[in-house]
Amino acid sequence: MKSVGYCVLAGGLGSRLRPLTESLPKPLVRFGTEGRIIDFTLYNCLASGGGDCLVLAQYLAHLMEDYLRSAWQPAFEAQGRRLVVSRPANSPSGCGFSGTADAVFQTIGACRELPDYLVVLAGDHVYRMDYREMIDFHRAHGGWATVGAVECWRYQARRFGIMEVAGDGWIRRFYEKPRSLGGIVPPRRRPLASMGIYVFTSGALIDLMKNAPSGRFNDFGKDVLPRMAAEGRAYAHRFAGIGRSARYWSDIGEMPSYWRASMDLLNGAGRKLCFDPLPGLSHLPFSRKHFVHDGGTGGARVLRSLLSDTARVSGATVEQTVMGPGSRVAEGAVVRRSVLMEGSVVRRHARLENAVLEPGTEVTADPEGLSVRSGRIHFPVHPGNKRKRASAG
Repeated sequence: MKSVGYCVLAGGLGSRLRPLTESLPKPLVRFGTEGRIIDFTLYNCLASGGGDCLVLAQYLAHLMEDYLRSAWQPAFEAQGRRLVVSRPANSPSGCGFSGTADAVFQTIGACRELPDYLVVLAGDHVYRMDYREMIDFHRAHGGWATVGAVECWRYQARRFGIMEVAGDGWIRRFYEKPRSLGGIVPPRRRPLASMGIYVFTSGALIDLMKNAPSGRFNDFGKDVLPRMAAEGRAYAHRFAGIGRSARYWSDIGEMPSYWRASMDLLNGAGRKLCFDPLPGLSHLPFSRKHFVHDGGTGGARVLRSLLSDTARVSGATVEQTVMGPGSRVAEGAVVRRSVLMEGSVVRRHARLENAVLEPGTEVTADPEGLSVRSGRIHFPVHPGNKRKRASAG
């Protein structure tokens, strides 16, 4: 059996998700009640078996090291596998990666022993996937690269790599974040987008990077995959389409997508994402026990929501909302379709809809609607769903 290793890209600044990323790497932003965004990728690695997992950190890398050491290393060690955090070799401060492909090449290019297949993953996506299915597909076609693929809406195409694909999965052309779909995807047809999940034949990837002109092959989407597609050695593996029955995947890019993915958890996607116990994983970051479909005591009413063990609702109405650790909603308040991050508080008689409260935010009611006593509040509107307007009061 040929060997498999994992490489998780978790070093970006996350500038589009600011201000949540002002003091945290984007993969460590809280998602759901008890977890972080990166937990989904790491759980997938554990559940899929294989070899060691290398997490490439850069921005605030020490926070990533601390979190993985306490939350995830014991689970990998229980399977006889290593979980290692790596920073840029040429910059102790963590500013030396010039792109996704450069990050991987800097880290593994000089290794004496490489796995036969390298699974490269993003640390800021929410989904459940057994990578063995994709690895088996890669072994069978014998190419250099396999790209995880999902159908997306046409308005989303500018955010992703878009592929022209033959019936057997062979990628004819790869376009990184095209400005227009003209000549790429026929009208009324959904584009096939890259998930940022790849399986590479390690030797082929390293040879391509070593022989590339200096500074020309820094990024997988812009450089490596278009070249492999042009050589006829890249294939797409379809993960999901669009619709209620499709497997769930979300790229947490900016505040609207963070809010929308949080709402998806409460609209049925959560059932597809929950973690099951694994050896060495003492705490499940996302589990069924935090769902409240219809409950409440002492005058409180909680419907279709996710509540942390330490969240509190007192005589208030909370509907389709995620409440993080230590968050509170006081008597007479109404909170709908919102995310309350850790330590945030909605005071008496305040009304909140379609919002994200940053950690530690305190919201009070005033004659004109809402007042923020501390912290910040966001009313994101998902660009593909204009009818869901953000509102306060």
